[in-house]
Amino acid sequence: MMERLTEIDWPELRVAVTELTEARAALALTGPEARAVLARLVGDAADVSSEALPFMAVRDVTVDGLPIRILRVSFTGELGYELHVEAQHAHTLWHRLIAAGEPVGLQRFGLEALELLRIEKGFLTGAEINGQVTLADLAHERFAKREGNYIGKPMAQREGLADPDRPRLVGLVSEAGEPLVAGAHLVEGGMYRPNEPTQGHVTSTCTSPVTGLPIGLGFLARARERTGGTIFATDPLRGSHIKVRVVEPCMYDPKGERVRG
Repeated sequence: MMERLTEIDWPELRVAVTELTEARAALALTGPEARAVLARLVGDAADVSSEALPFMAVRDVTVDGLPIRILRVSFTGELGYELHVEAQHAHTLWHRLIAAGEPVGLQRFGLEALELLRIEKGFLTGAEINGQVTLADLAHERFAKREGNYIGKPMAQREGLADPDRPRLVGLVSEAGEPLVAGAHLVEGGMYRPNEPTQGHVTSTCTSPVTGLPIGLGFLARARERTGGTIFATDPLRGSHIKVRVVEPCMYDPKGERVRG
């Protein structure tokens, strides 16, 4: 966007834009004890109480000479923060964070754990945002501008893209405990039939740490009227045909009380 502005909209300006994304590093701190760990890390440099640093707030602090930008955000559904520093200081911050978390049993977690947690919450990645979906497909139409024009509005109003029966994001639960497979098609038939019309597909799957059941996200036609009912996830290539319950995409703490706590 910045390059477009300087090259097309305002070519007369003598402005250079330098991309700094790779010059920064970010560490995610999340979980019920995240605030306690952060408080030990920053000490007297900042007040990190929920009142002083509410959900979606940003604070710049300097801790023992190290500038840190604290963002109270979460991709896990738990109380969480992102700590941003210049990339060359990431190693230092990492070790300080580990030391601050040791008294409460801080554990390192990787992308697989993040994937499990985000599926429970209905958070989206490239598996769902694949360039073929609209805000309405993702159940995020509330984020569209209410009035006036915006980029993408004319296309979003085309008949096919505005069809209320388009496949829409849903949560899926395999109550019998059979594991779901990403890529499986959603069909109505109680048994596999070769030419069963597809009603949608499964995008992401995992076994929920909270319920112990296999869950997933997917897109299903006429999702609103089918929520609360059942459908079948079929994958002929892997020989699976599983009955699943259709639920809301956010399957854990739907009111967001933990992340705002």
